[in-house]
Amino acid sequence: MFFPRLVLLFIFMSTVYAQEFPVTNQLDELWLSGQKIKILEIANNRLASDENDVLGLLLKLEYEIEFLELDKVEGTADKLFSVASQISAEEFANKIPRIELTVNRIRMAIPYYTPELLAEDLAKANIAGKPLGLREFIEALEKDGLLSNVIVQ
Repeated sequence: MFFPRLVLLFIFMSTVYAQEFPVTNQLDELWLSGQKIKILEIANNRLASDENDVLGLLLKLEYEIEFLELDKVEGTADKLFSVASQISAEEFANKIPRIELTVNRIRMAIPYYTPELLAEDLAKANIAGKPLGLREFIEALEKDGLLSNVIVQ
């Protein structure tokens, strides 16, 4: 009888999780389904309205990392750090060191990208089924209530 209870618990927790983070889940679903250009469009639209929009910066950085737009990653990351340092909401503020660590690892890897490796990894960028790499940071914004007015279309 333990197994059915475990299945029910999993279903319940999946439902609660999906309801708790609707914006994050919608964005993740777009990314998972391979609609990565849609994520970039959402980012660009948000940043056109407010160049300091942290969600827009996170989504733009996600796209630039995935598609190895290495010449843009540094600028977007620096802008994100500048904006993020002004956010005091607890969940997100606690994630800022992890964002910096993630980006710094990418920065360290950039000089080692040969043209061959770049081409190989770029070919993998359009593969569907990969979750958002920066999901935990978007989720933190949502936990803090900073995405309550966000509509994903």
